This record gives sequence, structure tokens and C-alpha cells, in this order.
Amino acid sequence: MAAAQDGAPSEEHINDEPLIPVPELRVVLLGGSWSQRMSVGNFILGDDYFKVPNFVGISRRVEKNKLTVINTLDLDSSAEDKLEEFLHEFKTISAPGPHVFLLVIQPEKFTEKDRNRMCCVLQTFSDQSFEHSLIMILKPNKYSAYSVTPYVNKPALQELIKKCKCRCLEQKNLELKELLGQIGQIVKEKNLEHVSNGAASMLANDSKRLSKQVTNAAVAVNAATDGNKEMASGMSAILRHSFSVKEPNVTCLNLVLCGRREPVKTSAARAILGQTDLPSASNSSGCVRNQGEVCGRWVSVVELPALYGKAQQEVMEESFRCISLCEPEGVHAFILVLPVGPLTDEDKGELQTIQDTFSSRVNDFTMILFTVESDPTAGDVNFIETDRNIQELLQSCGGRYVVLNIEDRQQIPELMEMVETISNKGSRFFTNYMFTSVLIEKTLDEFQDLKQKCLMQGEDNLQSIEKLRKEIEDMKKREEEEKKKHRDEIEALQAQLEQERKQKVQLVNETDESMEQHCEKIEKEAEKEARTFQKALQHQKGDALEEQADVEQCQREASEKQMKENDITEQMKQKQQLQSSPSLPEDVSKNPVCPTTATSGQMENGTQTSDTDNTGEHQHYPVLSICFLLLIWVKVVVREI
Repeated sequence: MAAAQDGAPSEEHINDEPLIPVPELRVVLLGGSWSQRMSVGNFILGDDYFKVPNFVGISRRVEKNKLTVINTLDLDSSAEDKLEEFLHEFKTISAPGPHVFLLVIQPEKFTEKDRNRMCCVLQTFSDQSFEHSLIMILKPNKYSAYSVTPYVNKPALQELIKKCKCRCLEQKNLELKELLGQIGQIVKEKNLEHVSNGAASMLANDSKRLSKQVTNAAVAVNAATDGNKEMASGMSAILRHSFSVKEPNVTCLNLVLCGRREPVKTSAARAILGQTDLPSASNSSGCVRNQGEVCGRWVSVVELPALYGKAQQEVMEESFRCISLCEPEGVHAFILVLPVGPLTDEDKGELQTIQDTFSSRVNDFTMILFTVESDPTAGDVNFIETDRNIQELLQSCGGRYVVLNIEDRQQIPELMEMVETISNKGSRFFTNYMFTSVLIEKTLDEFQDLKQKCLMQGEDNLQSIEKLRKEIEDMKKREEEEKKKHRDEIEALQAQLEQERKQKVQLVNETDESMEQHCEKIEKEAEKEARTFQKALQHQKGDALEEQADVEQCQREASEKQMKENDITEQMKQKQQLQSSPSLPEDVSKNPVCPTTATSGQMENGTQTSDTDNTGEHQHYPVLSICFLLLIWVKVVVREI
């Protein structure tokens, strides 16, 4: 980390979390010379911002904290008559109060008078100042023969260190993060509260107290009036009158520059204060305040960031921050800065946002500042008189406007005169209390609107609920009808099924009876057929026995006939043999006699007839036998069939 005079920020300058959890950290530089305080201030802010030896406060983001470093004038011990002016300017620029006093000490030059003057300033500002103080001991200059240690032991410095609770740092090898850590430790020990400063702190505390009382009263008014908007509005007016405080005499003019164009506002601020080296407000994400003497008056110029298009919460935070920077006096004039030319939708939207945020009261404190880079009486400026939109804008602001040439500042007295006219008229200035009252009234109006909407929505909801209830009842009725219809259908179907079941059971029973009867009939017919068959079988058996007897009889007869035929054949063979034999006599061969088969008388009477008959009988016996067997077989076949 470079030393304080190097003015270079640490490499650890960027961090994820803020070291000190406050919306804005205000650090006041006291002691030493202007160049030494400037070096320390630039070291903290990380760039060369302090260039003019004057009371000036510069706000930047350091280590994720919004940090305002306020540089003061030299504490000249010989200028006793200027101490009161110094204290007044000091209180004004550090309002509502610093969080930490950074006391810059050049050790080899620090004397009892320096200690007394510094203690006088701190004690006059607040009896709590020493508890919020941190001492930074600078490196001895190159001509000094000693290190820091011998000077630290000097009684004057030792007493100051004790008053500051021994909170002391040496500039040599000091890193920014270490310095911010010590500052953050002091702020945390004091519960993140800043130092109260005399009348300004009393007014701020009274404003906070009254705001809280008005808020509580507004709640009570709303409850008492039961949503009556006219009564609530009247009560709010009474409350504002009852809780009003007398504001102090104005010693500093507070101007708020508004508009969409940041470079134009910065150019206007430089022209008003006559400080061409003011840093551009476009480098900051919040309000930037610069101060200086203009036409014999101490003037504070606050550049308000563009509000149009931002979230409501962010708009309210920036607006409250802007009003706070103008405490305790308040805002004397809101100056809408525009270049000469046609109005854009963004310009109209910016003015509308300001009016919506600060209410219509802000119109009493608003004027238009047209900036040019040439003669303000040139022909181009006539555009203001002829453009309809610009004329409507001027009418809403009471016709107050100034054309300012940012190059030569000749119109600054005219601008200051118009600001004085605004501040001497009506409420004189727009205070934080007025802004709080606006918020209360707006909250009440929004609450009344919300309540009315809720009532209307409640009626709509009741109607919707009633309609829904009827629809539910109709649905239940239809559902009951459907259920009844389904029950009837189910009962009818069950009855039909029961009837069909009975019919089927009856049919089955009838079928079973019919089958039993049929089976019985079949059994009877079978028995009858069996008996008939048995009888027929027995009859057939008898017939077969008879036939068998007949066959056997026929066979016996056939055997007998065959035997007879065989005998006859044998006899014929014998006869033939006899006839063919040569030894037989002729008469024997002519009349052969068979001693076994015929008598001599039979041979004589019927030999020829017997041979003829026997031959015929022998020829017909086989044919008859065959015919007889065939007849028997036919009868058997016919009976079986």
C-alpha cells in the first residue's frame, strides 16, 4: 500500500462486503496543513479529488461503502475572530454529523496551541467528539533527524492521544484497509451513530421525534376517523401545525440540481460555484454535494441523480438522502437543468417523478435552468418562448427560469436573485420535515385508496362468494339429481339382472326336469329295448339251437348219404374190377353177384333197376346238401339283421 501522499488506492480496494454497515460514512479531516489533509483525503478516496483549499465534502464508494470525506480549512491559531465562522461552516458541511474525526498530526510541528485549538473545535462541536476521533501521525519530513517515536512522547500529543482513547495510527506503511478497519471499529462501538452537533443536532433530533409523533398520530387519526379521508386530511393539517418547530436563520443556500443529463448538471454546478475542477457526478451512483461562496453567500450545490425509470424504493432513498444533505436549513431551490432544445419524454418524466416524490409543494421551490455555451441572448434562445411544451413546463414552475452561459457566469447573479426570491416566499425552504409530512400524507392517501379498493374488492368478493355459493348449490343439486338418477338406473339394472337370473334359474330348473324326464324316458326305452333285445336274443338263441339241431340232423343225413354213396362207389369199383378181370367166366362177368349186399332173389329180380336208381341217387346228393346249407345260412343272417 502506498503512503498517504502518494494518493494511490490499495489493491484490496474492492471487496465483496462493506466494511462498515452504514448507508453513508462521513469522515472529517482536522489538523495539519491543507496539503497534508488533501493528501490523506485523496489517499482514502483513491484519486486526486481535493484541489481547492476550502470547506468541501466529496462522496465516493470506497470498499463497497459510500464514504464522504469532508476537508476543512486550516486551524490558524492567530485568527481568533474567524473561529466562530469556522465552526459554523464546519457544522453546516458535516450535517447531520460526522461519524469519525480523523485528526491529521505532523508530529515535529505539533504544539500546545495546536492541541488547544483542536480540542476547542472538537468540544464546541460536541462533548462526544473525542470518542469518535482517530489520530493519524504523519511521517516526519525529510529534514527531521528523528523517527515518529520521540515526538509521540511529547506531552501535548500524549494528552491528545489519551483524550482519543489511545486510538492512533502512523502513516508510514499504512494500508487503506487498515485505516478503514479502525474507522469501522469506532463506528461499530458507537452503534453506527454519528456525532450530534449543537443546534443542528437538536433540530435533527426534533425532526425525527416529531416525524415519529406525526406517524403515530397519523395512525391514530386513521383509526379515529375510520377511513374518512376528509377528516383525516384535516387532522393531518392540525398535527403539522401542532408539531411544527421554528427553524433557525438561514446562513447557507442549498440548491438541488435535477435532470436526466449528468454532464449538463455537473457543468451547471461548476458554473454556479466557479470551480472548474469539480469531479463529474456521473462517476458516482448517489447524490454529490459541493460547496463554495457565490455572490457573497455560502452555497451548497447537491446533484440529485436521475430518478426517472428507477424503482420506487431507490427513488425514495435518493430523495431522502438529498434532503438530508441539505439539513438543517433544507432545500431553498430545486433547479431543473436542461439544455436549450426540444423537451424529451425523459425530461418530462424526470419532472413528473420529482413532483410525485416531493408532492406538488415542490413546484413552489422549482425553477428551470437552461444551459448554453454561447450568448444567452442569441436567436437560438427564442426557442424557449415559442415551444409549447417548454411553456407548459415553465407554467408548472411559476414561470421561473434562467438562461445560463456555462462559459462566463454572467447570469449567476440573476440566478442567485431568483433563488433568494423563492426562499423569501412562502415556506422559505423545503425541509426534511416537510418531506416526511409529504410521505405521511402520501401514505395516508395510499392507505385510503387501498382501503377503498379493499372495500370495493370486498363487495366484489362478497358478490363473487354469493355467486360461487349459488353455483356450488346448483352443482350439489345437479350432483344429487345425478346420484339419484344413477341409483334408479342401478336399481332398475339390478332388478333386471335379478329377473334375468330368476328366468335363467327357472330355465335351468326346467331344463333339468326335462333332462331328467328325458333320461328316465330313455332309460325306460333302453330297458324296454334291452328286454326286447334279450327276448329276441333268447328267441334267436332258441332258433339257433333249433337250426343247430337241424344242421346236425342234416349233417347226419348227409353223412349217411355220403356213406351210402361211398358204399355204392366202392361197389361200382369192385364191379368194374370184376368186369375187367380175365379170369372171370363170361356169365359171371355178365351177371356179377355181390354176396354181401343182395340175396340171390334180389339179384335175379331187380339187378338192373337197382343199378340205375343207385346211380341217379348218387348224382343228386351233393347238390341238395349244398342247397340245404345255403338255406340255413340265409335264415341265420336274416335273423341277425
